[in-house]
Amino acid sequence: VQGKGGGKIDPALSIEIERLKADGRLDQEIEVLVRTRDEIAAQEREAIERRGGKIGAVLGDVLTARIPARSVPEIAEMEFVIHIEKSKKERPRRPNRR
Repeated sequence: VQGKGGGKIDPALSIEIERLKADGRLDQEIEVLVRTRDEIAAQEREAIERRGGKIGAVLGDVLTARIPARSVPEIAEMEFVIHIEKSKKERPRRPNRR
């Protein structure tokens, strides 16, 4: 995703957005991790929500969210956002067997 917010968007997320764009599915939500300058304030949360984002967990300056692909570049451009990357799903760990 060139231009808007491009430097703040992880390359793997940019590739995902371009793929969805090519498929005409920019309304599809993507699970992301967003690093912010400080813990997110109410007005910043509202700015993300106005663009279709649904914020999940907030841990200090990191939050999880589901954001429509088309809104990621615009959210990345926001001053309080440092970086956005696609959330990585981890597989459950197997218990140690002895």
